[in-house]
Amino acid sequence: MLAAAGIIALKTMTQRLQTDHDNAQAIAQGLATIPGIEIDPAVVETNMVFFNLAQNVEISPEHLIKTLRADYGLYMGGYGDRTLRAVTHYWIDRPQVERLVEAIRTILAAGG
Repeated sequence: MLAAAGIIALKTMTQRLQTDHDNAQAIAQGLATIPGIEIDPAVVETNMVFFNLAQNVEISPEHLIKTLRADYGLYMGGYGDRTLRAVTHYWIDRPQVERLVEAIRTILAAGG
């Protein structure tokens, strides 16, 4: 089964890899416009977007992650003290990218 997944990935998913990278760049560009988010979109070159909550942001990454999941049905990971990670993949489309950015903007603007 694992080999089958690898074969599918190599035969069909590489054709849409650029879409994942474009969506990740859209996330990075959108996050860069949100006060309290620290990110340099120029360093986002794959489907993974790492960013930080600024020290003056009152909510924790854990709170942001839980709120995104509970209130918006969006999933993201956290690393360390203030770092978060968003990943694009086959099931992520541009409307979801825009929804993520706006959800983070809303949560941070409300202070949690």
